[in-house]
Amino acid sequence: MSHPASYAALALLAALPVTAVAGDCPEGVELNKTAEVVEPLMGAAESVIAEQDARKLKGRMSAVKSEVGCLGEVAPPLLAARYHRLRAVQTDPLGVTDDNPALLGALRTAKALDPEYAFPAELLPADHSVRLAYDTVAADELVTERVRAPRAGSLAFDGTEGLDRPANGATLFQRLDEEGAVVETAWVSRGEPLPTYEVKPVLRNSLLATTVGLALGAGGLYAGALIGEKRVLDEDQSRSLDELESMRRRTNAMFISSIGIALVAGGAGVGAAMVGPR
Repeated sequence: MSHPASYAALALLAALPVTAVAGDCPEGVELNKTAEVVEPLMGAAESVIAEQDARKLKGRMSAVKSEVGCLGEVAPPLLAARYHRLRAVQTDPLGVTDDNPALLGALRTAKALDPEYAFPAELLPADHSVRLAYDTVAADELVTERVRAPRAGSLAFDGTEGLDRPANGATLFQRLDEEGAVVETAWVSRGEPLPTYEVKPVLRNSLLATTVGLALGAGGLYAGALIGEKRVLDEDQSRSLDELESMRRRTNAMFISSIGIALVAGGAGVGAAMVGPR
């Protein structure tokens, strides 16, 4: 049986702020942890939750956060789900909160990743608010939103590479380099901004593509105009005056169009240079 002092300590722990990047790897530590290393620590933290031991819970969750933040591989989705459940329980270890956005966001993502999981009675009692909240969350309740692609490498959310971030749930964010190695891992609560990363310059690239396309179009029209001018100047006695006049008008129109498109292409190129890496 737990005693009142334990409950008071847990209540104090629950009041401590939990930031979106608390799971980041400590500075100077190598990113080389694996799921096999992290899972036993998660089990140890879960056993402390069941024991209602605030001091052990704080210490073991700190170890879990550090090791998850130092993952050297993309987290398996079930590992991410387990981590979300631990973070949810940590926000309300006594089960006294009815509505906690951070807690609900973590549970929503956990349920979507591992819909078959159910909290065992030895971990959380049936009337614990975290367990009650988890039981009411639907597996298809999670919605996603598209984020900007990184300039280099790729992103992973909860064990899946891509650009779809949970919009109404927490996420285990990971950034990978061009070789697929993990270079950053952070737990991000619902609604919190992702860790800053250099994004692919979509606007500039679009303007550059437009510049190239227009330049090619202008070049094609100009070449066509030159061919048309040559045909007009050929001494072909079979052509009537009306035919020659029509050819001359088409040639002039192509010259004028090529100049106009070239000017637009130049404007797009200047715009690409002005917007910079956006």
